[in-house]
Amino acid sequence: MKHRPEGISIIAVIYFIASVPGLAIACFVLLLAAGMLYSLFDAGQGQIWLILALVFVLAIAIAWSIIAFLTGWGLWNLKSWGRWLAIILAVLSLGAFPVGTIFGVLVIWYLGFNEDAKRAFA
Repeated sequence: MKHRPEGISIIAVIYFIASVPGLAIACFVLLLAAGMLYSLFDAGQGQIWLILALVFVLAIAIAWSIIAFLTGWGLWNLKSWGRWLAIILAVLSLGAFPVGTIFGVLVIWYLGFNEDAKRAFA
């Protein structure tokens, strides 16, 4: 078994943790949409666009949770696709100033340029 550097373990755990809020949001949106669907039959069709927006938010939250979890799993198991997925997500997070920018720069630097990290995925 390959040795996993501590930095990769930390980044993987961060992605595992980042997958949880998406699931919480998904559960909240599901409950909200279910309540609105129930009231839709009583109030008419004025809420249909709001329900569609909630379904869109639900899909994004679930997708984010799955992608973040897969990224953490890929990093934890030293899969090369996990490294590239983490770098792609880090690039996407650069616009989330200031925390996303700092996290993105650190992940890009560590996974892209650190020799120990690159060697672990070889």
